[in-house]
Amino acid sequence: MKDKDLKNAKKQQAEPENGECRCKHEGKNSDKACGDNDKEHKCCREESGEHEECKCHNHHGHGGTCCHEADKEAGDGSYQCKHDKNADSDLLKKLDEATAAATKNRDLYMRAVADLENYRRKVQREKEELSKFAISPLVESLLPSLDTLAMAIGGLESNPATKTYAEGLVMVDKQVKKVLESFGVKEIDPMGQDFDPNNAECVAHEPSAEVPEGKVMGVMRLGYSLNGRLIRPASVVVSKGEI
Repeated sequence: MKDKDLKNAKKQQAEPENGECRCKHEGKNSDKACGDNDKEHKCCREESGEHEECKCHNHHGHGGTCCHEADKEAGDGSYQCKHDKNADSDLLKKLDEATAAATKNRDLYMRAVADLENYRRKVQREKEELSKFAISPLVESLLPSLDTLAMAIGGLESNPATKTYAEGLVMVDKQVKKVLESFGVKEIDPMGQDFDPNNAECVAHEPSAEVPEGKVMGVMRLGYSLNGRLIRPASVVVSKGEI
């Protein structure tokens, strides 16, 4: 019975009757106010983080001293927790690192976009050139046949008896050249023009009283170009002028 009464008394002593917090150390150290620390114990309110003076509940008791006691008072009269300052410093450091990484990634992205655009333009240009000059080998293979056809026409036209046959060959020659022209093939005939080494080659120089010096006075073989690119230069005879 005495043990039960003793337990009830201790329980009443620990539980406040008016709802206010009572220090569990009251009675033992009645001469000390709640919140004082000694070497043997800490105030129950301090352990629970309920001190009105100390608002740093998260860091209270770290290292045995409240962070408010170590920090200086701010200009507005409030306290700034040193743990909060360290946290802010860490956040700012991480923010700077993230900003630097973002800037680097943006530069790499812009370079990649530029390289991709240059590659796209290069591929497009090569594709256009390929489509424009894809028939170049075919045209080069047909040119000797056109030369033979032109010589045959010239031989038939020189003889009145075969002139009718020459007209038929001329029609064939025109049709073939028209088809080639639709694919960008153009005939180069520099007859009577100034000699241009860019699209013609001189096979001979001959004196002439009628043709000025430097002019083309004869075409031995026609030249051809494909979409502005020279396939074969014309073979010409250039006048040396009057001697």
